[in-house]
Amino acid sequence: TAPQTQIQPTDYELAVKVFSKFPGSETTAVGYLEKAIANDTSRVNKMNYMGQAAELMGKAKMFDQELKWMIQQADLKGTWSELDYYKITNTAYSSKLYDQTIDLAKKYLAAFPDKPQPYSFLKRAALAADPDTTKGIALAGLDYLDSMYMKDKEKNKKEIFRNLFFRLNYYVYKTKELEKALEVTDKMLALYPEPGEENKYAADTKAIITDALNKRNQPAKPSKAGAGKAGEGPSKK
Repeated sequence: TAPQTQIQPTDYELAVKVFSKFPGSETTAVGYLEKAIANDTSRVNKMNYMGQAAELMGKAKMFDQELKWMIQQADLKGTWSELDYYKITNTAYSSKLYDQTIDLAKKYLAAFPDKPQPYSFLKRAALAADPDTTKGIALAGLDYLDSMYMKDKEKNKKEIFRNLFFRLNYYVYKTKELEKALEVTDKMLALYPEPGEENKYAADTKAIITDALNKRNQPAKPSKAGAGKAGEGPSKK
């Protein structure tokens, strides 16, 4: 009820300390932090308040709000560090916010393409969002990863092969698109043209799929039941 001019930062801090002690009052505490942020001109103080808000939301298991405050804090700082990307992307993944994890991992990857962590986050989030290939949504994430892996194909060929294996399962068992599955085996063979475990797997799988396609595309044989002699129509009962 006091005029805004009489309210000091320590007043907001006291309110936050009080309300943060009571489970279920985290949103109220964060409301005071928002007021403190709006009325403080110090960027350092604003960042500290945002960090407190993120911590409170995390303890309350309101992970989407925790992530929001972490992002705001990093944005206010100006340039995201590699640690910022890691902590924020890891929070999204640990909170099972897989769509946001994928988006963050792509930005992480663009900013730090030589780091292994963004590749790992992107793939794990894509597969976690579609663990049994039912939805097919993991394919977009894997496509993006492979576009990055192909910049150094020899170094990343095992990871590319694993991603192709996921696609193969999707086309064979979920969508039954054997023609697309056959294209995947061709890509596997192009990746591993020399004799070896991967080459053998791709060649054997291609042979199985080709045989299945040939059988599926063969014209159906006429039923023997009721068939007459050559030149005659169907027998009449």
